[in-house]
Amino acid sequence: MGYRTIFALHDIQGYQHKEIAEILGRSVGASKSQLHKARTRMRELLHELQREKTRDERLTAVKLYSQSSEASLL
Repeated sequence: MGYRTIFALHDIQGYQHKEIAEILGRSVGASKSQLHKARTRMRELLHELQREKTRDERLTAVKLYSQSSEASLL
């Protein structure tokens, strides 16, 4: 079981690290380490999504500006 499972068990379902370790047959330290990895990955994905959203908004604004400029020339 990977970091996604530990993230779901801890942050979504509310299990403590000791409980997760018992359920998965791992150490408490491994549970904490995997949770840290999951949260780091989540942050990276959210930053990536935000960058894409910002880029898309910027491109839309440029297209709208370009279209309005072309319309004013006609």
